[in-house]
Amino acid sequence: MQVRPYRKSDFHGVSIIEKMAFGDEAYSNFMLKGILNSINGFTYVLDDGSKLHGYATMGPLNEQAIDIESIGVLPEDQDMGYGSMLITAIEAEARARGYSIIILEVREKNDHAIKFYKAHGYETFELINGYYSMPFNGSRNAYRMRKNI
Repeated sequence: MQVRPYRKSDFHGVSIIEKMAFGDEAYSNFMLKGILNSINGFTYVLDDGSKLHGYATMGPLNEQAIDIESIGVLPEDQDMGYGSMLITAIEAEARARGYSIIILEVREKNDHAIKFYKAHGYETFELINGYYSMPFNGSRNAYRMRKNI
């Protein structure tokens, strides 16, 4: 299993991961293309040589802060350390590009994701009411989390 930079030829695989990992809350292909092809952002994929198993993508907020747009891992591959491999890679890339703060938004009721981010050193600093258009476990709210790198 290898973490490597995203290539445009990876789009179909990332799109499948997005839909399988996030279901009804997944980015549309149009939105996903915009995120993945952002001029100042970057994306890494988890590749076994025959298919993609996960991806992580980030976009800058300002000169110091960058935002994790999404981290997705195929459902059958979750809890195998693949998300940790991806977040480690994108954090290293953010650091190499001179960023000192990583920001992300996570659904208020997504306990699994919140636990994952806290285990990687992120802390909650804001509750955003009505952030998401679709509710998850009865909530449209998000926590904003951050990590100094």
